[in-house]
Amino acid sequence: MKIILLLAIGLLSLSNAKAATVTVFAAASLTEPIEKIAASYQRQYKSKVITVYAASSTLARQISRGAPADIFISANQQWMQYLVEQQKTVPDSLSGLLANQLVLVAPLNSPLQSIDLSSNSELIEQLQKGRLATGNTEHVPVGIYAKQALKTLNLWDQLKSRLAMANNTRAALAFAERAAVPLAIVYKTDALSSNKVKILATFPAASHHKIHYPIALIHNKQTAKTPTENHQASAFYRYLKSASAAAIFRQYGFTTLNNVN
Repeated sequence: MKIILLLAIGLLSLSNAKAATVTVFAAASLTEPIEKIAASYQRQYKSKVITVYAASSTLARQISRGAPADIFISANQQWMQYLVEQQKTVPDSLSGLLANQLVLVAPLNSPLQSIDLSSNSELIEQLQKGRLATGNTEHVPVGIYAKQALKTLNLWDQLKSRLAMANNTRAALAFAERAAVPLAIVYKTDALSSNKVKILATFPAASHHKIHYPIALIHNKQTAKTPTENHQASAFYRYLKSASAAAIFRQYGFTTLNNVN
C-alpha cells in the first residue's frame, strides 16, 4: 500500500510539473529579453518556461506540424497569419507586442563610420567585392524587410546577387561579427546586443513594412487543456504583456506597443 501511495504521489507530482510548464516559440531576435523575462517570471511563480528560438518561418511551420508550443511570438505578421489561417491560434489572444527597426551594420574594426542610404551608390561602393548579409529574403522576416527596403531605395537589382542569406537574423549578425562580410542588414536590437558590430545607418521606416511582433496563444494538442483553460500559459502570456516585461524589452532596444497590462 505504501509503495502504491508513493507511486501515486510521484505521478501526481509529475503531472503537476508538466501542467506548470509553458513552452514559448519566439523569433530569434527576442532571445535575450525573453530569457531575462522568463528567468524573472520563474523566480516569482512556480512555473517552468521552456523557450525555443529560430526564424519565425521555421517556428510557424513547426507549430503547423504539431510542435508543442503554448505561445508564439513572430517577427512579422505574415507568419502569424499563416497560423491564424490554420486555426492554430486562439483568436482573442492575438495582439501586437513589440516594434523594431532595420539597420545596416559593419564589423567593429571596419573603417566605415556611416553610410548615406539616400545615395544610390554609397552602399554599393562601400560593399566593394564583399557580400551583404541578411536573412533569407523569401521567408525569414528580417530578409523580407531588407528586400523591401532595398527595393524602395532602388538598390535591389544591383545587390540581390550579392547577398549572403542566413536562416535567421542572429545568423546574419554572426556573419558581420566574424567579419565574414563587410556589411549586414539586421534588426536594431540585434546590433545593440553585440559588442562586435557597429551601426552605420538606420533604414527609413517608410522603406519597408512596419516591423511588428505579434503574440498569440497556441492550440497545443500535447496538453489536455485548451489554451484558455491552461492557466500557466495564459499567466505567462499576460506577464509578457505586463509593464515589468515591457521594461525589459525596452532595455534591449525594442519599442513596446500600447498593450501593456
